[in-house]
Amino acid sequence: MRFWSRPEHEPLEETRRWLADLIEPEAGSDDFLIEHGGTIIGKAGALQLPKIGFLLHPGNWGKGLAHKALVALIANLFAAHDPSRTDRRS
Repeated sequence: MRFWSRPEHEPLEETRRWLADLIEPEAGSDDFLIEHGGTIIGKAGALQLPKIGFLLHPGNWGKGLAHKALVALIANLFAAHDPSRTDRRS
């Protein structure tokens, strides 16, 4: 979590809301769950283009899964957005 964009959640309700948004993102969101072997193991997405990121359960590190997720995410972002516009969501 060294590069996390904000401090840890204080109240439990904040974590519940964050998880609900993670599981069911808004329509048009650039966040995607990472599934492997029938289990959700993380997420990849772009909160603010051109910045992208991912979270991955440590038990799945070192298997190339983050790489695969980011390749798919980047392809999706290029298909969904004008790549010449990086100042805001298009």
